[in-house]
Amino acid sequence: MYDEIVENFIKSLIKFKRIEKPAHREEELSFSEMRVLVLVKENYEERGENSGLKMSAMSKILSISKPALTQIINKLESAGFVERRFLKEDRRVTYIFFTEKGHYLFEREAEKFKLRIKNIFEKMGAQDSEEFVRLFEKFCEIMSGELL
Repeated sequence: MYDEIVENFIKSLIKFKRIEKPAHREEELSFSEMRVLVLVKENYEERGENSGLKMSAMSKILSISKPALTQIINKLESAGFVERRFLKEDRRVTYIFFTEKGHYLFEREAEKFKLRIKNIFEKMGAQDSEEFVRLFEKFCEIMSGELL
């Protein structure tokens, strides 16, 4: 029974990855890009504007490869959301900082992102949306326990 459920779930994840950012919405941020920005913003709010995040730490926190993170950061940097800074002592260590423009753009993009999710939830209906969120939170909780 669980084998079939697992297979269907994996197929759904693959579909999700394909539709994560439709080609006709090039100007919008993908879920992955938004996750990176949320992490950078949380760091900024907790530690201040002079505190960047190491790319290696971001990679671990987000559970994505360094090359994948580099691609995301490249796009966010070219759009003006973030900037890279290096240590003089060790240029291999890269820190990511929010730019001034990034604060404004983040708020604008966050609203667009919320609207996309809201539209999906409206199509799903309130009951299914609430159930989806509840089950997804449970799934994430179990996953985080499995990874520790």
